[in-house]
Amino acid sequence: MVTDRNAVLELKDQWRSLEARSNGGTPFQSFSWCHQWLKHRGKDYTPYILIRADQQIIAPFAIAPTARSRVLRLIGTGDSDYLGLVTTMASGEAWEAVIAALHERRSEWHLLHLHSVKQKGDIISALGRYKDFSVIEREYEKCPVLSITGTWEAYLGRMKKVRYETRRWAKRVHEVGAVTMEPVSLPVSPALLEEMIDVERDSWKWESGTAALKPGEQADFVSAVLQDPMMPARVWCLRTNGKLVAFAVVLEDKTGWYYYLPSFRGSCPNAGAHLLSCIVEEAFKNDREFVDLLQGNHGYKALWSDDTIAVAEILTANSLRGSIMLQGYVARWAAAKSNVLRRLRNVVGKVGDRREMNHVG
Repeated sequence: MVTDRNAVLELKDQWRSLEARSNGGTPFQSFSWCHQWLKHRGKDYTPYILIRADQQIIAPFAIAPTARSRVLRLIGTGDSDYLGLVTTMASGEAWEAVIAALHERRSEWHLLHLHSVKQKGDIISALGRYKDFSVIEREYEKCPVLSITGTWEAYLGRMKKVRYETRRWAKRVHEVGAVTMEPVSLPVSPALLEEMIDVERDSWKWESGTAALKPGEQADFVSAVLQDPMMPARVWCLRTNGKLVAFAVVLEDKTGWYYYLPSFRGSCPNAGAHLLSCIVEEAFKNDREFVDLLQGNHGYKALWSDDTIAVAEILTANSLRGSIMLQGYVARWAAAKSNVLRRLRNVVGKVGDRREMNHVG
């Protein structure tokens, strides 16, 4: 168990070794991502990182700063599309071990809040072994994902609407000026980061409250991630006449790409769509197995694929105090169905919600 914030950095080599061998992990479980999140987004959190004795599991939890209650969340909650364990074990076996450890330590927490997790069945099964746990769950979001098989040309042959749209987007962007596209490895330069901020400032996101690089904790976190040379990601940049008009942060693992943070200038509305088509084409050419479009089941994503990965939100209470908190979440979930309330939360709380990206250009 690691609960000292200063001791987290000492886990770096062990964590990175395990993530390189992990089963079913994503870049959201990487040491770089979790370390930067704790530093910039989880300043008030207390690490609660469980490490299995044989070093086959790192469970990256932290205790949230909730008044008079101890709420366990996975590191990265709110900014990670997929949350989970760093492990070489099968998902079901790993979650059984982690839930068993949390049950033994149940006096140390009141509520377990698992957000944006893919392994819903394995987690519910593990929790179901303990009669003193109260559990509620819901499907939180769906992540459209494109499986890469065959060639780009064969894919366009099957997907005639994609073929038509990609040609239209390319034509419109080339009408603006000379077009160049380049993936930039991390760390990004201060100059490029300033250009990216300028793109967001010129986009619809800035005023809507969903701009990730608008000054604040989220911008500090994203900027730190983009300047971490060990973070498995690249920034794809689209320029017209040398000016950055669109970018996308694409996280990477051993087999696929995760389309995490796109933005484009309002003055070049087709740039975002054209950049995404370039990224997908390059995924075919680089023998990737998938391009995951992450949370936000919007129309432009459905154009690329009908396949989705569901993520769940699961809450577990082990005390009366925790059970009372569960009822509060039930009420929140009902309120979350209101688009007006969700957008008001984004603006007032200055929290970017990438699920609101229904504009692609």
